[in-house]
Amino acid sequence: MNLILQTDPRLNAEINRYGCRFRCLLAIAEFETGRALTPTAILQAYGDLVPGAMDVHCRCNGNESKISRWSLRALGSTSRCYQIGLVRGCVQLEFWPASRVYTILKGLTHFKGEPGYEAEAGFHFRLGDRAGRMIFDPHPGAVVKEEREVLVYQIVG
Repeated sequence: MNLILQTDPRLNAEINRYGCRFRCLLAIAEFETGRALTPTAILQAYGDLVPGAMDVHCRCNGNESKISRWSLRALGSTSRCYQIGLVRGCVQLEFWPASRVYTILKGLTHFKGEPGYEAEAGFHFRLGDRAGRMIFDPHPGAVVKEEREVLVYQIVG
């Protein structure tokens, strides 16, 4: 399965620069269904969901399940996706009991105060399996200095 990267020139500038978490949330459904979204579908999701779910930097405002649910429906699934956990620091999640679990790995790319990041730190999000092992990097050129958090999502239905 060939997943579209956030840097794909067919996507808009905001997704190209800040869309890693957004792409990971959509990619949960892609891995779950075994089908990839097209660039047109990704742009439609962005247009439908960003105004209410994310800011211009693709930081989610508590609507992650809405974004993944849109993607699941677009790929023909009636399942739902929910964030069920958050682990701070770099840990192994081998103990996670549910079978249909995905993780989103939040890694630090720039420290607060670095040039271009004077006001806040920079982060990059990658999709992981249930054990926190990366399975999709929406921007392979992004350099992660350290892992900060692991967000845990479960597919239901």
